[in-house]
Amino acid sequence: MFLKKYTIIILKEILTLLIRSNITKGKGGKEMKDILLVCIVASIVIGLGVLLGYLAWLNSIKTSTALDVYRGKTTLEITYRDSVAIDSTVVYKVK
Repeated sequence: MFLKKYTIIILKEILTLLIRSNITKGKGGKEMKDILLVCIVASIVIGLGVLLGYLAWLNSIKTSTALDVYRGKTTLEITYRDSVAIDSTVVYKVK
């Protein structure tokens, strides 16, 4: 969260400076447009990396393990239809 917040602020400031100074117009404008494009692509890549890291972290927290079952933190609920088990779900116990 910390990295994401400051990355967005820094990229916003860079883009604001480029737009306000009219560097993208006139002589040398093509090179500055290329730099601006690289900044935008880099921000997208960084944002996706932060998002994927956050999702991986969430997945590691929410995943139950055999140790959770052993310690009694979870229960196994089995759904039966006509005496046949059709589904099973691991449910965390509410404290």
